[in-house]
Amino acid sequence: LAFSIYGKHTRTWLNDYGAEWRNEVQLGFDNQFSSSLYQPLDVTQRFFVEPRLFLFSNWEDIFIDGDRVAKYRFDDLGGDLDVGVNIGTRGQLRAGYVYSHRQTAVETGPRLLPEEAHNDAGVSFRATYDSRDTPFNATSGLAAALEYTRSDESLGADRDWERIEAGVGMAVPVFRRDVVWVTLAGGSDLDLGLPPDRQFMIGGPGSFPGYELGELRAGSYWTASGSYL
Repeated sequence: LAFSIYGKHTRTWLNDYGAEWRNEVQLGFDNQFSSSLYQPLDVTQRFFVEPRLFLFSNWEDIFIDGDRVAKYRFDDLGGDLDVGVNIGTRGQLRAGYVYSHRQTAVETGPRLLPEEAHNDAGVSFRATYDSRDTPFNATSGLAAALEYTRSDESLGADRDWERIEAGVGMAVPVFRRDVVWVTLAGGSDLDLGLPPDRQFMIGGPGSFPGYELGELRAGSYWTASGSYL
């Protein structure tokens, strides 16, 4: 299990177009701080730009044959600049440039991963859709997201890699007030290979319940699950 406390602050209507100052803080298993300025480009808020600064810091366990042998700390300091479009009230597309200075350090155990600092920089794309009637224990609708990131030396990085990840969850009513919630998800390094510190960290109740939290590190994965409510 992992625990975090999370807070979000938004100051709205900074100008006539409806600009917003957005701040997020999370402390616990995953630590993060981010601050962004969401600026619509028209009065209908269909198109927008959003620059953001962020600081992420988290600890990840390293497993060998099911045994926890080391704990690593990953720190990311950087920012991104997105341009996007809102599709009605349910969908959003955004693309932009992202830069992150990543520091890797061992906290306990042997040095299985390189203790290095890298600059990852490149392009990102994100698409989201959400038609659920409520964010928790939805009884109708679906939520879907797709994220793609490419780090390229020509764009300011010191290593090349790319990854794509997508997931969709859908509520399927059965009878009376019962619902089956179905989830499909997967990720891939697109056969280019990911650095060890950028591999997918999976395992635990949110992905593979038979494993410890973050027990598996992989260049690609897929999973399907369902729950009866």
